[in-house]
Amino acid sequence: MVIIVNEEKKSVPDGLALSSLFGELGLQGPLKGIAIAINDQIVLQKKWESTVLQENDKVLIISATKGG
Repeated sequence: MVIIVNEEKKSVPDGLALSSLFGELGLQGPLKGIAIAINDQIVLQKKWESTVLQENDKVLIISATKGG
């Protein structure tokens, strides 16, 4: 299926849980300081395992950075 991640189309397996998206995208490292929204709705980290992505979902991944 196709989803949109940070404004880029990505092909991912059907039934993919949000928590598995990082592996599909080749992203690694700690998941602290990351916020995710699907179709403009924030998804709490405790719900990443149970949230299943759907065709044409728009996923926004934001990573907090240090600085000022």
